Amino acid sequence: MDNLNENMSKKPIDHDTLQYVPMIKNYERWCELMKISLVANCNIPTYDIEANQQLGLILDKIKEYNFSL
Repeated sequence: MDNLNENMSKKPIDHDTLQYVPMIKNYERWCELMKISLVANCNIPTYDIEANQQLGLILDKIKEYNFSL
């Protein structure tokens, strides 16, 4: 914590230094827990993996064409 002011003046701020600041560490942990709770409580749809792969191939083929005027 003694060197925190010195490290905070650097641009960009060193992310490793910020990990030792309790407020920032708690905030990042809170964000992680919020993401987990949203995923756990939402009805996440299941996807057809094979159909998604086929759509990916179709999209890749479409990208080969130039549709500009």
